[in-house]
Amino acid sequence: MDPLFQDIRRIRLYVWGSILFGLLLLYLALSWSFRRASHTILDQNLALARQTDELRQAYDELTRAQSHLVQNEKLASAGRLATGVVHEIGNPLASVLGLVDLLLRCRGRPQDRLECRENLGRIASEITRLRGILQGLLDYARPAGRVLRPVNLNGVIDRTLLLVTTQPSFRNIKVIQRMQDPSPTVRTDDRLVQQILVNVLMNAAQAMPEGGELTVATAQGPAAEGEDGVTVGKVFAPGDQAATITVGDTGPGIAEGDLPRIFEPFFSTKETGKGVGLGLAICHSIVEELGGAISVRSAPGLGTTARILLPTDGAAEREAGHRAV
Repeated sequence: MDPLFQDIRRIRLYVWGSILFGLLLLYLALSWSFRRASHTILDQNLALARQTDELRQAYDELTRAQSHLVQNEKLASAGRLATGVVHEIGNPLASVLGLVDLLLRCRGRPQDRLECRENLGRIASEITRLRGILQGLLDYARPAGRVLRPVNLNGVIDRTLLLVTTQPSFRNIKVIQRMQDPSPTVRTDDRLVQQILVNVLMNAAQAMPEGGELTVATAQGPAAEGEDGVTVGKVFAPGDQAATITVGDTGPGIAEGDLPRIFEPFFSTKETGKGVGLGLAICHSIVEELGGAISVRSAPGLGTTARILLPTDGAAEREAGHRAV
């Protein structure tokens, strides 16, 4: 039996040796695999970190480019407005000069002194009007970061109309204002809202070269549901509260095939040389930054109606927080 037991012991030694050798090989293989996987994960993490940095830099560059584009469009609009402002300034200046000439002829009689006081009042009124036009143009063109504060929408519309109605394109247009009283108030950036309004109002006026009616209205309440046409920006849920600026014209309207494309960059239905198609695209960008929306409804022969919706529930502050993150 001894040879048998000796064989069994040798077999056991072979088996245990094989098991230990297999375990050693398995350990070495797993160690090598884990080490290789670890290096791969580290390399992927480094690559992901580099891509994150590149994406962050690209995002920052896009943000700066967007800001520059908005400011450039504002300056271009200010340049177009300045042409009409210069023309408009001539009328009050002529009145002021004429009234000053009359004042120089005043004598000491009571009726002359009364006439002088009336003329002085007219001079003050014309100078105040001039100052309002020039100050409005300077405020509109001045670069500034987004500043959220309570804004009286009726006041923004009054300032904007004072600027744009000086343009030759408004010469034969009747402007009708239907403002809610008291005025809707929303926490937003009034200069950005004014930039949207300038583009929308100028487009409406240019659509009526032979004259017509332009209606501007404000309202506050639940956002309208099921709006026809094309809408960009925030999707308002049923019951969401919004302040609304509505601009409607009696122009020829927008062709059905063109309406879905009006917010595309460089798309324009104007004649060559009268626009590059960036105005409404920039309005789209601005209204998204403000947490609002723009809706345009139009049909050939029935005019065009644009509605600017601004949230009254603090969406602009939440949007600012998301961008900061």
